[in-house]
Amino acid sequence: MDDASVLEKRTRIIFLVPSPSTLSPHDELLNAVFTELNEDFGGVTYSNTRPAVFHGFWLDPTTQLPAPDSSILVMIDASIVDGDSGFTELLAYLGTLKRRLQDGLGQKLIWMTIHQVSRLTAADP
Repeated sequence: MDDASVLEKRTRIIFLVPSPSTLSPHDELLNAVFTELNEDFGGVTYSNTRPAVFHGFWLDPTTQLPAPDSSILVMIDASIVDGDSGFTELLAYLGTLKRRLQDGLGQKLIWMTIHQVSRLTAADP
């Protein structure tokens, strides 16, 4: 069996959203988004929403000081890859999702990246 027969091309989408410290309206939005991603892509992986397990800092442009940030890491593997006929639609969907999250969570920026990955399918049923 050659390598090509055990590799499946995917687009991995990764983004961070703020972790709410208490129950809030953000929970409703995040739960709706996680459900939508699961339905649209056949699965979604995300870190604990509370307590946050990802912590970091970003440079506040107003104060020029590091600002602490607690985040939820979200990952999706899409079966559409760059060059496929639906890739432009995937990018449009992700742009809309990013705006929806930024607006709904009161964020200036949601950091979202996409990566071309190969999933090893050897020994899959």
